Amino acid sequence: MQLEDAGDSVVDQATVTMTVDGAPATPLTFSKVDKTTTARWASPTYLPSGANLAVVVNFKDTPRRRDHRLTHADCCSVREGSGCLPSPHRLGGPPASRAS
Repeated sequence: MQLEDAGDSVVDQATVTMTVDGAPATPLTFSKVDKTTTARWASPTYLPSGANLAVVVNFKDTPRRRDHRLTHADCCSVREGSGCLPSPHRLGGPPASRAS
């Protein structure tokens, strides 16, 4: 999942949680390049090929400490050899567009 900072609103990595089909996705690992924070999760088991997954991400931003909840129901289709990465979410606005 990619989360994009906006102005002085910055993703607080310590508050990011994710569920996949209702189960906690832990542990999450993070990387950040410029204003984009990427949260990654490696499933401990194989996910069925072709499965549609409901992904929910919760996090807070700083300095305002506002709550954000992103729901990506059925957005992720598991394909052999690939994962899914929904479009970046820009704080304070709609999802950001991704370059192809």
